[in-house]
Amino acid sequence: ASLAEAPIAATLSDGRVIAGTVDRLFISKTLVKVIDYKTGRPSPSHHIQLAAYRDALAIIFPDRPIEAALLYTAVPTLIALDG
Repeated sequence: ASLAEAPIAATLSDGRVIAGTVDRLFISKTLVKVIDYKTGRPSPSHHIQLAAYRDALAIIFPDRPIEAALLYTAVPTLIALDG
């Protein structure tokens, strides 16, 4: 029920163009969930990247809430992005 390596692209209201590939994307009629896998150590840049993906998905699916999380695979840890 989810897509792997899903490409996304959107222009945000401030003019920034966000384009990338998300590792896992789940889309239902009421919700969109995105998970980005990371193999290294947690980094603020990962949160910035995921927030940009979340903002792009909010443009693509304006009628649905977006849930976003980072999954660090070295020591399996799922971190939800607030927002």
